[in-house]
Amino acid sequence: MDRNGLYSFYLIVVGIPISMAVTLISPKINSVLENPTQILNSAKQTIDVVQKKVGFNLISENSISNAVNKITAFVPKILNSTLNLVSNLAIMLFILYYMLYNGAGIEKYLSRAVPLKRRNVKILSDETKRL
Repeated sequence: MDRNGLYSFYLIVVGIPISMAVTLISPKINSVLENPTQILNSAKQTIDVVQKKVGFNLISENSISNAVNKITAFVPKILNSTLNLVSNLAIMLFILYYMLYNGAGIEKYLSRAVPLKRRNVKILSDETKRL
């Protein structure tokens, strides 16, 4: 397999699971965020059933409401962090692909584009290669 095919294979191996996970999870998360009262009602019903079987109150309705409010406030933060992580990972893999595929060309372009004296660019390049 040539280099191009190998990179495409790795992009597919990483991209397909991520896109499928987003496709499968996003409708459920949207329904939760759009209608938190439905979750609150189902939680109340479940707790009522458990409390009837146990014979005493485990959780009050205020506790349930507070927990649902905290969860609905916390879920968008988690989703935002996850989306940032996935997008940063995708950008990183995209840049890595082109750096591995055309590293010499990128190095030549950067040496011309860096606004330093040629001697300083050479020192910077040598130090980077040494690291």
